[in-house]
Amino acid sequence: MWRRILDWLADLGIRMQVRTLVMISVFIPAIAALVMIETAPRETVTSSIVMYLAIWVLLCIPVSKLLEEILALRNITLCNNFCRSLQEGKGLQELHLPPEKGGENDFIRLKRNMYWMGRSLLDREHRIAGMLSELEEVQRQVMDSIECASAIQHQMQVPVTRLKDYVADGYILWKPRDVVGGDSYWLRRTPGGVFVGVFDCTGHGVPGAFITLIVHSMLDNMDAAAVEGRPGLVLESLNRRLKAFLGQDGSEGPLAKRSNDGLEMGLCWMPNDADSLCYAGAGISAFMVADGATQELKAERIGIGYREAPLDHAYAEQRVSLVGIKGVHLSTDGLFDQVGGEKQLPFGKKRFLKLIAEFSAHAELREQGEHGGHPFQTQQAGIWELFETHRGAHARRDDVTVLGFAPGRVARERA
Repeated sequence: MWRRILDWLADLGIRMQVRTLVMISVFIPAIAALVMIETAPRETVTSSIVMYLAIWVLLCIPVSKLLEEILALRNITLCNNFCRSLQEGKGLQELHLPPEKGGENDFIRLKRNMYWMGRSLLDREHRIAGMLSELEEVQRQVMDSIECASAIQHQMQVPVTRLKDYVADGYILWKPRDVVGGDSYWLRRTPGGVFVGVFDCTGHGVPGAFITLIVHSMLDNMDAAAVEGRPGLVLESLNRRLKAFLGQDGSEGPLAKRSNDGLEMGLCWMPNDADSLCYAGAGISAFMVADGATQELKAERIGIGYREAPLDHAYAEQRVSLVGIKGVHLSTDGLFDQVGGEKQLPFGKKRFLKLIAEFSAHAELREQGEHGGHPFQTQQAGIWELFETHRGAHARRDDVTVLGFAPGRVARERA
């Protein structure tokens, strides 16, 4: 009963509440005093007034609390409880809302607005939950597709475990930034020797991976006899075919006006007797190491397949002796360009050259590596460890591919 009375008073306008309480606290005692003056002695009236004042003083604080409860606190408490239930996700709690009518006080309008705001928030929450569920399903399907694409990309490349079928010793450090990437490597044996190369296609992730599949298909379908010992011819043929395939040779096609994709590649050919090496490069240099010193075979700056690459460009070849050479290394720019360290500087080419020179200079590392007893496996682990140390908390910027091999004959049964 008292709760209903309090709710009824709380629903009244603020002015009506004040007027009602003033009438109760002032007029009723005054009327009682007048009645007592007519019917009781003066001493009795005086003592009654004194008693009334004493009682009023004693009840001042409780009455004030009651006034606060009726005027504001009850409404504020209801609103706070309503907000808390929404915050804790307990669903929509009913507010005491009388039938809507004109002339409502501010608290009634506030409670009504909060109620409908809560309804709106819950409706949006349900819609968002449904959309998140749909997004999770779409993401799962996309990731399944990307995982499948990753398996295909791995299948297009020679397995790392078969590297020694092509070179005497070596390593392949292939680290896509995402599940799939735009970096790759190419190994192919010909009757007179072996091609060894790495390439970096436009972009990374799925777009870059698509280009790598196209490039692998074109490289694997080249006539081995026509390009025997001529890495420059391989790059020339790849440039012409890729420009035509992507419509970047001036011809018309769906990609003719918005595509400018291509790749950089460093390619070596080593004869079976492994006494020399022929190199051609488009944006990716080769580095040779001998007795702690390094030599760079510089690549041309003209890429492969891009619009600005001349259709008939002839990529220069460099022929060098491998006598005394301990290792040949090729790397994409994802290694050199990675920012890190306290000064946030790129990893850089000098750091890489210093590392491979140190590995070559230490005979104990060449004889017995720390990672499985193979010196080139030691170099691979050392390069990646130094790269990750340099990168620190910085995000990966690009795919990373580094390939190194030692000159030497490959056993006939392995080849």
